[in-house]
Amino acid sequence: MAPQSVRVTTRGYAVVGALAVVLLLGLGLVVKAFGSDGGQQPAPQATSGHHHTAIIGKAPPQHHLKKAPPQHQATSTPPPSARPHQLHVTGIAGPLTPGSCLSLPPTHGDRSQTVFLDPGHGGHDPGTSGTTSNGTLLYEKTATLAVAKQASKALRADGYTVVMSRTRDSDVVKLPPSDFTGSLFTPHGDHLEILSRIACANAAHASVLVSIHFNSFPDTAVGGAETYYDTSRSFGKSNKRLAQLVQADLMMGFQAAGWAVPDRGTASQTDQSGGALTAEGESYGHLLLLGPHKAGWNDHPSTMPGVLTEPLFLTRPTEADIAASPQGQHVMGLALAHALETFLAHE
Repeated sequence: MAPQSVRVTTRGYAVVGALAVVLLLGLGLVVKAFGSDGGQQPAPQATSGHHHTAIIGKAPPQHHLKKAPPQHQATSTPPPSARPHQLHVTGIAGPLTPGSCLSLPPTHGDRSQTVFLDPGHGGHDPGTSGTTSNGTLLYEKTATLAVAKQASKALRADGYTVVMSRTRDSDVVKLPPSDFTGSLFTPHGDHLEILSRIACANAAHASVLVSIHFNSFPDTAVGGAETYYDTSRSFGKSNKRLAQLVQADLMMGFQAAGWAVPDRGTASQTDQSGGALTAEGESYGHLLLLGPHKAGWNDHPSTMPGVLTEPLFLTRPTEADIAASPQGQHVMGLALAHALETFLAHE
């Protein structure tokens, strides 16, 4: 009797279930026609882009949709070359200081080319100085670093790796006390500091280098932009072309901003004299950062085209105003970046 009883009960439930389905379907038709509030259904709302389904057509039921994980949940670690890091440099007089010889990866794309930027002076070497129109003192080492950072930002955004000799107000290499007189480098210490910057550029395998400086003169009426290069190197023609590009872009930037900065042009340092700190430097006859090999003085010279630019005279107050201003630093940085990109595009 138990099996028969089960069959009767199941049949009864089946009938009741069928009636319930009919009632629910009828109710669903009413809701579909008039909406839950008795009015017309509202139009479907657009969703944000990251919720779109991959197949265009009928959307799957809502309970099947899964929220995509946020992009920032990725846990993969970029390789060391994709993060700022200090290069390994050999053959220098001491350890690198923090923030020096720093390799900065592109922030957009990757052109697989490296630019070496050298903000002149820094740390124990303030460089020259001048005063703005309102009497504010400006050191060369401060302005060169600010301009280099602007150039670096623009170059990295365009896909270049940038190696900076320094990213702080610091020396590049840590030297012993014997290489200082008070708080300043001795001539020997200054020589070792520049050699460490050459070693950094070579360790970076840079395609090109630019050293950024500012000028000075006792007569505060003297001003202007000038860019130096060395024709004695095997890539001397490239040096000259880079100097011409840098000078032209700096002048265009100044003119576009409405600043009256004289154009002092470009100059070869193949026979440079009068600016060396020692007799040895004077007999060398070149800017050390750009110059050729000389045993005992420049044993491992720079291996890439390069220039040294002095866009302004800090001793001319109106030009010190430009060098001290964020706008001026930005204009000079963009000019240098544009010149470097133009040079590399046709090198």
